[in-house]
Amino acid sequence: MRDAGFPFEWYDKYCNNLFAVNFEQKNNYYDVVTAFELLEHFPEPISDLEELFSKGDNVLCSTSLIPDNVKEVNDWWYFSPETGQHVAFYTAKAMEKIARQFNRYYIGVGDFHLFSRNPVSSCKLKIACRFPGMVNKLIKRESLLMTDYEYVRSLIGTK
Repeated sequence: MRDAGFPFEWYDKYCNNLFAVNFEQKNNYYDVVTAFELLEHFPEPISDLEELFSKGDNVLCSTSLIPDNVKEVNDWWYFSPETGQHVAFYTAKAMEKIARQFNRYYIGVGDFHLFSRNPVSSCKLKIACRFPGMVNKLIKRESLLMTDYEYVRSLIGTK
């Protein structure tokens, strides 16, 4: 995301930072918090979601919702009980309940879910999710690659 010009910072209480060293969380609160493929790993969903929502006004996350036709574990590949990694699952109704519990608006587009303090156009989110290449061309951001490179070089004293 930094290469695409977004000043993302890393935070994960369950995993060591392997890929974003020197770009760890610096702020306590953000406009947008992202959590991709994370919600299904929460051992304590309510307290984990509370922590996530405490970090920003908007939370953009991804997870697959339980399809309506699932009756048993073997009916849906995403359960994957043999791995033990997916421990929390959600329905569209659950996402709406989460939004109410945390005083947020909710929009879901496929596997992407936005919880926001203020209403957001579902049309905008649908366009962003379905046509990310087009959106990136319209909204040009300068890559942070070179400034990040110089910053890391300054930390190790290389000129």
